[in-house]
Amino acid sequence: MKIFWVIIMFIFVSTCFGQAELSISNPKNKQLKEAVDTSYVKDISDKLIIKINRDSRVDSYTITEKDNSSTTILPNDRKNYFISLDYKFIGFSLGLPKTWSDSNYQNYLKGKTTDFNLNFTFFINNWVQAVYYNTVKGYYIDNPNLSTQNVSGELSPYLQLPDFKTRKIGGATSYVMNGKRFSYRSFLQQTQIQKKSSGSFIPSISYEFFYSSNRLDGFSEDEYKKILSIMTSIGYQYNLVVMKKLNFSGGVFSGYGMGYVRDFSPETRIENKYWQNRFSVNFNLNFNYSWKNVFCGVQISSLSNFTKEEDLNINNTINYENIYLGYRFDAPKIIKKPVNWLEKKLF
Repeated sequence: MKIFWVIIMFIFVSTCFGQAELSISNPKNKQLKEAVDTSYVKDISDKLIIKINRDSRVDSYTITEKDNSSTTILPNDRKNYFISLDYKFIGFSLGLPKTWSDSNYQNYLKGKTTDFNLNFTFFINNWVQAVYYNTVKGYYIDNPNLSTQNVSGELSPYLQLPDFKTRKIGGATSYVMNGKRFSYRSFLQQTQIQKKSSGSFIPSISYEFFYSSNRLDGFSEDEYKKILSIMTSIGYQYNLVVMKKLNFSGGVFSGYGMGYVRDFSPETRIENKYWQNRFSVNFNLNFNYSWKNVFCGVQISSLSNFTKEEDLNINNTINYENIYLGYRFDAPKIIKKPVNWLEKKLF
């Protein structure tokens, strides 16, 4: 079997903790206004938007064996707080210190988790391009029926995996088929306003490189797994305008693809190579309320990726919940002038 892969590679040179995010909207506002039906969509990307966010992202793995016994590996569930700024084609978010929300007792039982996320989103008329980088270290196995010794030597219902690490580099290219009347950005970034209810089918292609590793007792080498995957999907998203200030949005997406796997165990000293089938289901719900220049909302999303490897079924579930409060205002000259200059140079 031969599959032609399309891989977009980015080099991230960054040393920081917490979460950073960059979003790029359509830089040519004139072209954007001509591309949408203004009776359905209002563009406000020329406003400077500041948001305070609180999100909880859990990226877990459930492994089900042939006898239906299952094991769930997941990171320590913590809430992240960050402040974001969006203006025209530039967006930035800064994560607040995690010590504000960390529970020492929770870290003691489940172990410490460190993570870093970097996301880019480009909006060019009907096209949406997303690119992401995510790394997590420190997982645990939930074992409520059995007490085990944690890394501190104490009895705990959780088996800590402090050396278990995952890394994901990938992206997705999507096309909003009804881009003139349906605004994807109205619920994702709030840089547009949906004035009338509308929906759209959204086909997409996604690609990802996944790497996981863990240190086993008594071995100098780590066991690891590398997966290069590609997937096509289609779904439908609908924006419901209940009233001028109140919007709901919901969508359901499903996809199918394949992944090429290489895994290594120091116990056997053998690297296995094989293909796996992949199936995904994603849904999201969004609520947004605006009053003059103030807005707030809730975003809920769940993505499940199902794969089968010999006698194992693996379900990677990413649950995401975000609560935000934002304000739109005219950009000061100190921001407007350099951004407008950069916009002319780049576009």
